[in-house]
Amino acid sequence: LVVAWGRIQYEKGFQVLARAIGELRKRVPGIRCVIAGRGSYLPELQTHIDMEGVGDIVQLAGFVPDDELHALLQRAACVVIPSLYEPFGIVALEGMAAGAPTIVARTGGLAEIVEGTGAGLLFEPGNHHELADCIAALMADASLGEDLRTRSAGLLAGTYTWDAIAATTADVYRTARS
Repeated sequence: LVVAWGRIQYEKGFQVLARAIGELRKRVPGIRCVIAGRGSYLPELQTHIDMEGVGDIVQLAGFVPDDELHALLQRAACVVIPSLYEPFGIVALEGMAAGAPTIVARTGGLAEIVEGTGAGLLFEPGNHHELADCIAALMADASLGEDLRTRSAGLLAGTYTWDAIAATTADVYRTARS
């Protein structure tokens, strides 16, 4: 199960995910994908899904309440954030916090959070072949998923807890006073 969520807008790149799933249909038997969210790009995304011939394995779930989304993320083999551009990376942190191996586009805040940490896999924005390869690698190698989960937990604990954020903020103030 591949899960993605967010505002359904062109720049969120869900159409790239649909193309990747189309490529993976024969490479990863039994693959399924759920894309949760609402937005003005929904009709165009449905057209992409139909054109890729993946309407039977890609579900547009619409709005999913937080508790249901969390349960969905916990069942996921991976989460994908396929944004063409993403100024913030909070959605990647949410996927990691749910314990799901995370794949993100190498752009904006997503790249800032994941690049160089080993906590997630990255692909070039818009490159559905590279995204498909990342998903296939995770599906084929359970130890890769476990490694990503472990590294994600370490990243979250060391950088994104309130205590870690407070310590970093205090360091900035100390440096500014010096």
